[in-house]
Amino acid sequence: MPVCCASTGLYTVAYYFSMGRLLWGWLALAVLLPGFLVQALSYLWFRADGHQGHCSLVMLHLLQLGVWKR
Repeated sequence: MPVCCASTGLYTVAYYFSMGRLLWGWLALAVLLPGFLVQALSYLWFRADGHQGHCSLVMLHLLQLGVWKR
């Protein structure tokens, strides 16, 4: 998931929850969650391979680009 989609998706989730539209907020979060789980597993995989938790590696995964590096 590109960075722009992740940031707009998080904004959308926050907007729906702040407006009290809980169903839409949970649905939007359910769409984003698999992408974040993949990035978390990719980061853990890097750590298991012996890579140090450098700031660039963390930022790469926060920007949803960790899978592309692998």
